[in-house]
Amino acid sequence: MKKKQVWKYYCDYCKKSGGSKYHIEKHEKGCTLNPNRVCGLCKIVGNKQSPIETLIAILPNIENYRSTVIDRYGFKSEYYDDFDTVLHGKLDILRETVDNCPACIMAALRQAKIPVPMVIGFNYKEELDTFWKEQNKEEIEIY
Repeated sequence: MKKKQVWKYYCDYCKKSGGSKYHIEKHEKGCTLNPNRVCGLCKIVGNKQSPIETLIAILPNIENYRSTVIDRYGFKSEYYDDFDTVLHGKLDILRETVDNCPACIMAALRQAKIPVPMVIGFNYKEELDTFWKEQNKEEIEIY
């Protein structure tokens, strides 16, 4: 029988983990929950990254819209009054500020503690795919 100790590494900001110290350190640098993150997408395109404090200030505070209701059976439900409407208007301003970088938008939403599924008009996967298609198209045109 063989016995082997294996190290597991965890991101300090999110729940990501793995067996490679190198990969987790690389992830931490750009983690969307890291307040001092370096955006890899902005670096690729050559955009100047906006400070996360500026981006969070654009977004509304979700706590100002939270309402709690207790039904007749004693179950507590939370909902957000008009938050999606207010957020939709702010999303356009955020997009303009970050030059439509999906990773920076995601970082701002996550660090502002806004659940991403609540954001109407933002689909991280689709926007990231569009980003890479445009980037690859520009690379092909250069060569």
